Amino acid sequence: MAKISLKISVIKLLLILVVAQTSLGFVNLQTTIQEDTVSTINKFVIENPHKAIYLINSITTIANADTIALINTLKAKAYLTLGFLDSAKVQIDSLTNTDNLVLENSLFEIINIRVQYHMATDNYTASLQEVNHQLKQNPLNTSKELNAKLTILKAKVFEHQKQYPEALSILDKGLLNFESFNSIEINALFYRNIANLYFQTDQFSSANNWYSKALENYAELNDTLSQIILLKNISLANRGLSQFDKANAYLQRAQSLAIAIDRPDELADIYNLMGSLRLRSGKLSEALEYYEQSLILRQDLDLLSSVASTIENIARVQRDLGEFDKATNNLLKVIQIREGLNDLQSLASAYNEMGNLNSQKGNFADALMNYLTSLKIRQQANLTEDIARSLTNIGLTYRKVGSFTNALNYLEQAIELINKSGDPLSQAYVYIHHGNTLRDVNRSEEAIKSYSMALKLREPTGNKQAIAQAYKSLAYAYADIKEFGKARELLNNALRITKEIGDETQTADIYNELGNLSQQIGEYEESIGYFQLASTLYAKHFDLAKRALCIRKIGEVQTALGQYQNAFIHLELALNLASKTNNPKLKELTFLALYNYHLQKGEYKEALNFYTQHISLSDSLKSLNKQETIWQASLDLELNKKVEKIKQIEGEIESLRTEAELKSVQLEQQKLYRKFINLILIFVVVIAVGSIYGYIVIRRKNKHLGEANEKLSQSEKNLKILVQTKDKLFSIIAHDLRSPFTALLGLTEVLAKQELNPQEVSEFGQHLHESSQKLLTLIDNLLQWSRSQTGKIKLEPKKVNLRELIEEVVTLQHIQAETKKISIYVDIDENQTLIVDYPTLATVIRNLLSNGIKFTPESGSISIATTMSNKTTTISITDTGVGMEPEEVEKLFRIEDSFSKQGTNQESGTGLGLIICKEFVEMNGGKISVSSKQGMGTTFTITLPNS
Repeated sequence: MAKISLKISVIKLLLILVVAQTSLGFVNLQTTIQEDTVSTINKFVIENPHKAIYLINSITTIANADTIALINTLKAKAYLTLGFLDSAKVQIDSLTNTDNLVLENSLFEIINIRVQYHMATDNYTASLQEVNHQLKQNPLNTSKELNAKLTILKAKVFEHQKQYPEALSILDKGLLNFESFNSIEINALFYRNIANLYFQTDQFSSANNWYSKALENYAELNDTLSQIILLKNISLANRGLSQFDKANAYLQRAQSLAIAIDRPDELADIYNLMGSLRLRSGKLSEALEYYEQSLILRQDLDLLSSVASTIENIARVQRDLGEFDKATNNLLKVIQIREGLNDLQSLASAYNEMGNLNSQKGNFADALMNYLTSLKIRQQANLTEDIARSLTNIGLTYRKVGSFTNALNYLEQAIELINKSGDPLSQAYVYIHHGNTLRDVNRSEEAIKSYSMALKLREPTGNKQAIAQAYKSLAYAYADIKEFGKARELLNNALRITKEIGDETQTADIYNELGNLSQQIGEYEESIGYFQLASTLYAKHFDLAKRALCIRKIGEVQTALGQYQNAFIHLELALNLASKTNNPKLKELTFLALYNYHLQKGEYKEALNFYTQHISLSDSLKSLNKQETIWQASLDLELNKKVEKIKQIEGEIESLRTEAELKSVQLEQQKLYRKFINLILIFVVVIAVGSIYGYIVIRRKNKHLGEANEKLSQSEKNLKILVQTKDKLFSIIAHDLRSPFTALLGLTEVLAKQELNPQEVSEFGQHLHESSQKLLTLIDNLLQWSRSQTGKIKLEPKKVNLRELIEEVVTLQHIQAETKKISIYVDIDENQTLIVDYPTLATVIRNLLSNGIKFTPESGSISIATTMSNKTTTISITDTGVGMEPEEVEKLFRIEDSFSKQGTNQESGTGLGLIICKEFVEMNGGKISVSSKQGMGTTFTITLPNS
């Protein structure tokens, strides 16, 4: 550790020198900090890009063209890390015409940054064109190392697009081309990148083989740093295979090398991986120790991104330890760091972790909002696999609160997305939870399909723990549909694997399930054997509750077989263990088993005694269940209170998803169009040379194609509006309509079944009134909107006294306004008239006035005034409320973008009211507009024709 501290001090001193050179007037940096400058800045490009840019800007003069090019490349990389694409482009453009002025290594970095920029802008065609051009400029016979790096870079372009087979083919061919040169370094480079591809697709055994080949080569080259990196990779591959001891051994080897060459940054990374290994093994205290050691090193080195990663890992351990406040504070730190780095992928991960934390605490409404926020960020960044993970977490949260329809909806969206990725373990994870949810709703045959897909995906990865879990899940589903033979076969497959990897806890669970299965089909002696095996393993691992469960079942089976002496011994032992573990449910079931035991023996007095104890404990548990019912109703209310925010985020997410799908369709159309054009060109070259007639035919076809494309484009626009309208309506029905009903159902159930005191009755009554009022308003708006959409509203324009109409509406809204002490002023001439449909205009005024009251704080005011011209009458409704931001104003009156937010007293709405206003005003031949400023109030203006 002394060496590590010394190294940290050296790095700090170097940074001080780099920063100080500007203020002290140093201008000649060539001999003092050229190499160290590039090395130091390179460490911060990903970890702390703002610092990297600051250090680069602090440099005044570097005469060496090669170093200048490298520095500019690093600055471009830092901007790319921050997502500042325009600034990165400026730096990349500054590197133009430098290819012939720099060394080979620097040239590759320049090419690499160009390719990275194109990939960041999703221009993969330009990326490949750049690489292919450079491969032609630098053929194999003139520049072996550069050609090898370019070949690998080409593979990475395909890898970035998840086209793994194409990437692997390029690397295989590249390796074949270079093997004849016997270059250990080049071969190692290919081995390492081939291994990375296998690792990406969860083929851990294959990844291990290639990593090991690369490790041998780097050992021969005495390249210690590369050896450390490969040892870490091999450890991760072994972890993926559930071979935790091997994984730890490789990390220990890497640790020794990192200490030997004084690399605190690598040592910090190793400690972080050691912590993650312990966390997976359930050794929470050890995991926390390693994470804290990693954090100290990373903070000293100012590796900001890695600091955030380690703090996030610490928060995971704290969550599992039940230290929720500490975990929350740490995750808030992570979010702050990630926002500063503009690291959207990691920021989404932090919000996802916050969702996990709230879910574990039972704060499901907050968990949903965290997961939805994470999903929104991932959609904006187009992170397909991460989007699927967020959808899965949202689905699991809905499952926890019993909303199985919503759970299946999100899980099926996740399946659709994750199937496009190359990560079989992630795909299988979604399928497993999809199957679990299907079993929840008694759709076990469909669950079998999902579990089978999970097993099919997991088997090639070699992850035995995951494969065993898939077998178990399948077995449960087959048992549900009474196919006991198939269920037993699958459990035996899982048993073979758990024994092979030495997972005794999972082995005990499988023995227990085999016992249950045998008991269910009447094979009692065999079931006793399985329960005894499970009990022995549970005892070995001090899981007394599960051991007691197995012993009780042994006693029950022996009672059924008439083996009374052994049965009594087991049931007494089960009761003793149930008391020790303070497990009331286990105790109740054991009392029932002892009742049956004595009843079967004809010992009625003893049987009655145990039956009485069983009933007493059962009543006690029912009381707890009543409390749980009240808690569930409270949870429904909590979700109902926050459903507005959840619905708003879900609406934004749905809009992003629709846009992404449309973009995908457009890209496919562009590809098809390009293919079509290529076919036409070939046709022209071959045929049209000698055929004027063919030329005329092609022109006609192109004309029809243009017309067809134009119609398709218009249809696509109309379809987008229809889809958004449908989705908005379904979203309103799913959330706004369902939520009050859910609350009403929960509250009425409590009122019907529980004995409540007057204060509780009053409180629940208030909630009932609020939910009913919200429901009535929503249904009224939905009915009016649907009537307008189906053309069932017929206008009957007639001469209307405006003053009387508006005063009638004001009277209806008087109680609502008086509650918030809001004054309403009407400045309209008593004799002012207008030819208009009375009911629709009254609906518009009522909605706008209600909105004004909703968003105006207590003691505010609302004024209604009119002005007339020769052709039109203008009605203005102005409030002194909270106002709106410009982006909020833009979303008004549009079904596809409509939104709602809570009023000053947390009043909720649906966003439909203003859409109805716009349609009714336009039906009367008028226009509606709005002007608003945050904190300054809002004015809605209705302009109607005088005749």
